[in-house]
Amino acid sequence: MILVLGILCSGVAAATMFWTITIYIPALAEEFAVDGEARRFPVVVAFMLGSLISALAGPLAGRWMDTRGARETILVGSGMAAVALLATSRADELWQVGVGWAVVSIGRSMVFPVGYSWLVTRWFLRRRQMALGVLTIGFGVAGVGVLPLSMIEEHWDWSAVMVASALLLLLVNGLLALLFVHDRPASIGLQVEGMTESEAQASPSEAVGFTIGDALRSPAFWLLSGAFMTFFIAPATFSTIQLDFFETSGVQQAALVVAIGAAVRGCSRLPFGLLLGRIRRTFLLAIVVATTQVAAIATVVISTSTPNLTVFVLLWGLGGAFVPMLEPTLVNRTFGPRHFGTIVGAMMLLIFPGTALGPIAAGALFDSTGSYELALTLMVGVVAISIAFFALAALVVNGERHRRAAAARGLGNWPPGAADARYDDARDADQRT
Repeated sequence: MILVLGILCSGVAAATMFWTITIYIPALAEEFAVDGEARRFPVVVAFMLGSLISALAGPLAGRWMDTRGARETILVGSGMAAVALLATSRADELWQVGVGWAVVSIGRSMVFPVGYSWLVTRWFLRRRQMALGVLTIGFGVAGVGVLPLSMIEEHWDWSAVMVASALLLLLVNGLLALLFVHDRPASIGLQVEGMTESEAQASPSEAVGFTIGDALRSPAFWLLSGAFMTFFIAPATFSTIQLDFFETSGVQQAALVVAIGAAVRGCSRLPFGLLLGRIRRTFLLAIVVATTQVAAIATVVISTSTPNLTVFVLLWGLGGAFVPMLEPTLVNRTFGPRHFGTIVGAMMLLIFPGTALGPIAAGALFDSTGSYELALTLMVGVVAISIAFFALAALVVNGERHRRAAAARGLGNWPPGAADARYDDARDADQRT
């Protein structure tokens, strides 16, 4: 039940507070044209300042979840974001949109993407890695929402999209979370998946793992942060500008192309999420996924012909199905669930420069060149750096020092259910010394 709710609610959150940005950028550029010119740069900056606020709020939101539970943050964040969207829909100057989106972004940090991932770490044990993967179905399917929401914008305007988004947040994330979401299965008389009653009484599954202080002192944290910062710059930038990119490149039915790519991602996430629980080499998976995203973007930079668009949809969709799975999976695998929310929140703050500077640079280069091609070409090169970071992080996490530290914090045979004995080996080594 909690997994189904997570897929639905995180999907609505992603559709209304992430995917809609690709609709707002060209629409607001036309609405607030400077000297008759629809400039993207100031609009992108307005939204990225909101993302900065979200990144700064991330560690606080994660700490709130770790101390009081995710249900409370989801309810507060959904309400805050909905009210801000309704207020921003009445903006008549761009700075008002920026301020309004900043408040939306604070609410987003309480809901998405950490909130429901946090719940999964409390409800699942043996199949936690698989559940974290399946949860991301919502994020992928949410991209299909670009099609109906873009129709709303075409029929009315961007403000109508914000009103519709606010209503969806209140009805789905607010009402369903209020009625059905519980922080822990014990609150409704259920057991954590994969844990016996005696195990639950002896040591709750959420009590094991690194604290935020332990994580910050670990080189694995900084290498993972560097990897995700340089990796997300390309998919985050392209997700933000893709509708505008295809339209300005002369692609007919650009919104449909975006929706099909999102649909392939969403439909792939169920089988790939189930598969994730069986994948041992998750760092190698991250390297493969980064390669597919680079190849997808490079394909449409070269040409937006029908064959290239077909290759793009397959690479962007199938490879991208794993993109939102990587961070929660690698954080859970590396540091365990104890301070999961706080660690992910701190990592999001460090990742922010990549996710913000990419779209801002793309907007500036578009205004100066009339095309996104140069910006996307540069970002493809940056992602190559992330591959090196992922490789170094894999060496550290699988090294003796990290394995001993993990075993000392209760992460024996971690993650549960995975056919990976490296933490068992570390624990046995500790017992011999």
